[in-house]
Amino acid sequence: IQLQCCLSVIDAVVEEVGCLSFSSACELEKDLRCLLLRSTYHGVLYYAARCICSTSKIDSGTGALPGALQICYRFVKMLNEVCIERELSNGEHAHVARALFVLGHLARFGAETFENYGDREVSPTRLLHIFRSFLQRTSRQEFDLKKSALRACGLLFVSRPCLMLSAKGDFGKGSMDGIMCAALSTSAECGLKEQALLNLEEYLREEESRALIRFPVRGDQTSQT
Repeated sequence: IQLQCCLSVIDAVVEEVGCLSFSSACELEKDLRCLLLRSTYHGVLYYAARCICSTSKIDSGTGALPGALQICYRFVKMLNEVCIERELSNGEHAHVARALFVLGHLARFGAETFENYGDREVSPTRLLHIFRSFLQRTSRQEFDLKKSALRACGLLFVSRPCLMLSAKGDFGKGSMDGIMCAALSTSAECGLKEQALLNLEEYLREEESRALIRFPVRGDQTSQT
């Protein structure tokens, strides 16, 4: 818990200040990468992913690859290698679970960094394709990975709603991405339905926050309500 609090404070400071010396940024990103590769606590992984995305938004002026991209490339390479395997070993299972969790949060907080870099291998669209590949696995022993992949999709949809919703669907059934439609269908497993609903809840909560920033409610309006 103390480590999570420290990471939360560091992230808030980096966001507020908006600048770091090159040496400080390198040391911070090095520590964050170690946490993302070694920590087993989801709370630590969440704040480490968020913080490394915040530091990656700062232009160091050196042309060095941002830390968020470095860790993203590493996890993407690993998932590409194991997704073609029919069965995963226990060790691979644990690494895939970590990679899906971290990549989902990197996609949520670092989508802009990935897009600006311009490499299709780490674009939001490519990440969505990777998450889809693990949703299609059929082994009963890997159901938790399917749920993690759906969770990762939801985090990506929060940052890039256009990947989940299409105006061409006219807000009907055809407006939602096939992943969410399948997860909410009557034949879907209960665990996936639950995760899909959680994805929608998080998406709507984030959209509400964005709307309040764009159209702040005045004090007199608040008192009337």
